[in-house]
Amino acid sequence: MGGGASSRNCNCKVSPTPLGAMYPMPPGPTVYLTSTGFVTESQWVRFIQVVLHRRGVLEVEDSFAHLTRERLVQKYAAEIKQLKVLYINDASYHRPTDMMVKGRSGTGKVGQDGHLGRGPGTWLFWDQALEDLMGVPPENIKMVQLFEKPWLFNRPGRKANYEASSPNVKGLDPADQEAYYKALMLTQDAYDALKEDPPKVGA
Repeated sequence: MGGGASSRNCNCKVSPTPLGAMYPMPPGPTVYLTSTGFVTESQWVRFIQVVLHRRGVLEVEDSFAHLTRERLVQKYAAEIKQLKVLYINDASYHRPTDMMVKGRSGTGKVGQDGHLGRGPGTWLFWDQALEDLMGVPPENIKMVQLFEKPWLFNRPGRKANYEASSPNVKGLDPADQEAYYKALMLTQDAYDALKEDPPKVGA
């Protein structure tokens, strides 16, 4: 979805009322598709409204389109601080770690001064955006990569990629884990080959 965010499973037409335009709330789970994050305040407002509605705490008076993100975040701060977020970050897996760390290393707030992330040259990472623009506590956000199978393997963690995991699965054959990561390394080799100039197609 280019340049913004929209939701599936919902006909999100704005309905006029005497108090202004009101968004109808989706009746079920909602999927947002975006490559650059939410780039307008109205998108953040809509997202926060849907999250709060799904938790059953959004008041009718706070369903209107003209509301500000700051108002919602301030009013529902206590509820937002209870949110638990699983951040699936597989998009970073094959990229160099130092590149991803640099993309997260700004000192400002997400979106400040027109930057995608927390400063010049940074990118939007959803954990940082949820912390800066919604007030979700960082300790309530778990960053994982499905490639690492955190429900199965004990893993040390990797900066800007995933947090350490220690499921301590009993009866796990070390040979199976070794075979899996050898196979996974082949995908890294293929990615690196395609990034060469010229790309090594079929590597």
